[in-house]
Amino acid sequence: MSNICKRCGSFNEIGAKICSECNAEIKTGKIKSNSSVKKDTIINGERKLGFKINLRKYASGYIFIIILILSTIFIFTVNSDNSLNITVASIVDSLSTKTVKDTINTAEKDKKVKKKKKKKIGPNYVKRSIRDLPTYKSSKDDMLMVLVPAGEFEMGSNNETDFESPVHKVTTNSFYIDVHEVTNRQYRTFLEATGYKAPSFIGRQRFNGPNQPVVGVSYEDAKAYAEWVGKRLPTEEEWEKASRGGLKNIKYPFSKVPDPKKYCYNLNPNEGNPIDVKSLKYNDYKIYDTSGNVYEWTSSKPKYYETQKNMVEGVQYFRIIRGGSWKSTPEDITVSKRKFTKTKNKRDDLGFRCVMDN
Repeated sequence: MSNICKRCGSFNEIGAKICSECNAEIKTGKIKSNSSVKKDTIINGERKLGFKINLRKYASGYIFIIILILSTIFIFTVNSDNSLNITVASIVDSLSTKTVKDTINTAEKDKKVKKKKKKKIGPNYVKRSIRDLPTYKSSKDDMLMVLVPAGEFEMGSNNETDFESPVHKVTTNSFYIDVHEVTNRQYRTFLEATGYKAPSFIGRQRFNGPNQPVVGVSYEDAKAYAEWVGKRLPTEEEWEKASRGGLKNIKYPFSKVPDPKKYCYNLNPNEGNPIDVKSLKYNDYKIYDTSGNVYEWTSSKPKYYETQKNMVEGVQYFRIIRGGSWKSTPEDITVSKRKFTKTKNKRDDLGFRCVMDN
């Protein structure tokens, strides 16, 4: 209990009835916890008076002081191009250099984001969907293969010749296919292991690079290699499905128009040559060079899609070849383009790749 005058807040002697300051009647009572006055304490027999500072009362003042201090540290200047720059005082360089750098970097990033323009989508735009499919490494020829999933796809084209039309749905089982054409290095391994007769082009400078696709092989030569390595040649349906890479309404493996940076084609027949495999982009199944570079043998005989009639007499001596080559025109390297040749032909623009049942 304390003798505090409730009128003027003065302390009086214990037992006093009248305030010595304002002469008002003193009423005793407990000091409330939220009062600005602290309880009396007695030290060495003497009464010590204390007061509690109410911080909430002065909070706005403290905030104002902090703002004033910060405003003296940062000096804002406006350039002629009306952009806002922050000049940091020397005292800040020594105390908060990292904070200032982070602030400037963030401002620069925001500025770059605003400058970025949305990519225009034209009529030839193709939305790709590159997939990570299961793979298999063939140890005998050191060839990586990718698993083409089972299912239905649209084969052919309504905009090409009668050989390619009409567009029709085809269903295949899953199968593994070589990610690139068989190379000279891989074919030489086969020759050394079997004693098979070497193709003539493998010794010519324009065509004998170890990573160039082997050319000058007949259908029987390609078939012999495939059987040696435990595989087979693809059917025409399997080849086109792999070339399309799961995309629809495309003319080339991942575009609607030809592009010399994406496909190897239209080179001089007297000076050009196939390029090393995997030199250009892969399709959405991560398969290389199904358009251009070299034509590829399939096991299919040339027949019309709709009637299944033979395209040529003596059809057993012919096979469909696909993909176009390094000397083909843009029209001949589309995913739907079909051509056929005699099984005994050995050309400098004709090679192969293999498949394997899953």
